This record gives sequence, C-alpha cells and structure tokens, in this order.
Amino acid sequence: MGSAETVETLVQKLAKSTDAAELTELVLSLKTALGHFSRAELAEKIVSNESLVETLFGCLSPDPDHELLVQNSCDILKQLMVIANPVEILTRYGKDMLEGLDQHPLPDVRVLVIAQLDRCLETEIATELLCNNHAGIILSAIRQHTYPDLAVAKQATKFLIKLAATKPGGEFLVER
Repeated sequence: MGSAETVETLVQKLAKSTDAAELTELVLSLKTALGHFSRAELAEKIVSNESLVETLFGCLSPDPDHELLVQNSCDILKQLMVIANPVEILTRYGKDMLEGLDQHPLPDVRVLVIAQLDRCLETEIATELLCNNHAGIILSAIRQHTYPDLAVAKQATKFLIKLAATKPGGEFLVER
C-alpha cells in the first residue's frame, strides 16, 4: 500500500470524486499509504507530485459537514509541506493559501497556512519573496492574531514575531 503508484491511483480517484464520504475514505487511505514512506522517499517521489498537493488543497472544503475530510487533508499537507521547498509552495499555492486564510471557516486550514508562512521565514529567499510579492498573505496572517480560535491566534502571533525579527519583514511592517 506504500508505493508511488498506489499514491497516484488514490490521487486520481480523489480528483474525480465528488462524494464527501468517498473523499474522506480516499484521503484516509492516502494518509495510510503516505505513512509507509520515509521522509527521503516522500521528498524524492511524492512532494514533487503537483497533482497530489493541488488535489489535497481541493479537499479543503469550506463545508462544515466535511470537517473530517479537511482535518485529514490538512494532516497530509502538513506532512508534505514540511519537506517541500517553501519558495515552491508559496509560488505555486500562494493564491490557495490566501483563500484559506481569508475564507476558510475551519481553524485547521488557517493554522496550516500560517505554519507554512512561518517556514518561509526560515530562508532569506522565501522571506523576501513573501514580503515583496505576497503582501496580501502577510496582512491576512497578521489579522488572524485576533481570530477566536486560540490555535490560530497563537500561530499568527508566532508568525508576526518571527516576521518582525527579519530584515525584510521588519521593513514590510514599518512600511505598512
């Protein structure tokens, strides 16, 4: 159950399905399949699979009835995003990240996005890209520090402190 072919088959089924129960079952199967890969194997074979990440972002339904689907999709995305290059994630999925921060009703999605933004601050290139090209994402993340869910507010506050400690981030905040 832990082969790249199995993962690709599950991704294809996920992309075609519209039934919430089936989507949840497929995401759980995908989570199990990905659990059989080492971090190195995930980096080599799985993270580069754009359709996987795009499909998982597509599973982040704003429908409150799909909470289990969203939570499990977030779990997988967290696992993959920790391995992926933050510049690539920001470049490819910046729009999705902004939508997640601005529009998604479930806190898991907001925490996922802000945690990824926090990772961007670990490299100078990603920090500069974030500050120079994604002001909307930063401003939305900053607004999350007043979000009613404590996990979201805590993650946003952590991000803001870390952002302010960087040269591009400090300049960004002073200019705004």
